[in-house]
Amino acid sequence: MYGKSAEKITLEKGLDNFVRFKKMVDLVRPKTAHNYEEKFKDFMDYFGGKRLCSEIKSSDIMGFVEYKKKMNADIRDTSISSYLSVIRVVLYHFMKEGYTVPFKITVKKSRNKLTKTYNEDEIAVLLERPAKSKGWNEYRNWVAICIFMGTGMRLRSAAGLKNEDIDLRNGYIHITEIKNGLPMTVSIPDELVLILQEYMGIRGGEAGDYLLCSRMGEGLSPVAIQTAIKRYNKRRGIKRTSIHSFRHTFAIQFLQNEGDTTTLKSTLGHQSYDMINEYARLSGVQIKALADKHNPLGKYRTVMKTNKRIKF
Repeated sequence: MYGKSAEKITLEKGLDNFVRFKKMVDLVRPKTAHNYEEKFKDFMDYFGGKRLCSEIKSSDIMGFVEYKKKMNADIRDTSISSYLSVIRVVLYHFMKEGYTVPFKITVKKSRNKLTKTYNEDEIAVLLERPAKSKGWNEYRNWVAICIFMGTGMRLRSAAGLKNEDIDLRNGYIHITEIKNGLPMTVSIPDELVLILQEYMGIRGGEAGDYLLCSRMGEGLSPVAIQTAIKRYNKRRGIKRTSIHSFRHTFAIQFLQNEGDTTTLKSTLGHQSYDMINEYARLSGVQIKALADKHNPLGKYRTVMKTNKRIKF
């Protein structure tokens, strides 16, 4: 029952209690607990982690949806539903513990709709190196877009990158801020290695400093990066401003360049092939044709004499 004893519980404290409860009482897997934590942090970015759980009202749920759509006009309905499902679980726990006045949270089922991608002309405009006279912010934004288009990385993952996560010698990026909670390592193309080598030489800083930063060396939040890229795109005459669209563009062009689905799945950090198959459908790539081309059995066609029919 909601009461005065819970009046001073902040969202940060409430989330910490929730995660501890899930791990110790419900015995959920660490990955599941991390997923709850990461998704609810987006709600805290909107509402304020230092604010009290007792201040949360039903209208804040719709406010959060509007906030997400404002930050990313191309966000999918399935993504919104995923966020709301987590928020509902966490807030219902708050209500049960008496942190928050009870109210009903409805999550509508939605079909998976892929965010629109950038076309090749738009990407060419956005990837054109800015003149030195444009200043640090323009240069950093250009580097950020190179990262998105060179790795298909999510916004939150990019915001969490630190200097120490970039392995230029071996051509890898170590990603710790992951949607499914499992750190991963992805390879980066030679072009991006050269760009990051130059950028990090100019950026400087300590190993533990955030890679994408302000002129003063301060790390940028996901919201700050999204806002910066939105302005960058519009200055270059590109109406589309979604960072997640870079991810979809990367995936589709990867397949069109004869990349394989297994490597794409690993690079993007997907747990299943559902989204990969959707990328394949939209890319127009015939998966069977690629599988036949790269299947090792094809090397032995001559000795197997598959061009001859056996008659019994």
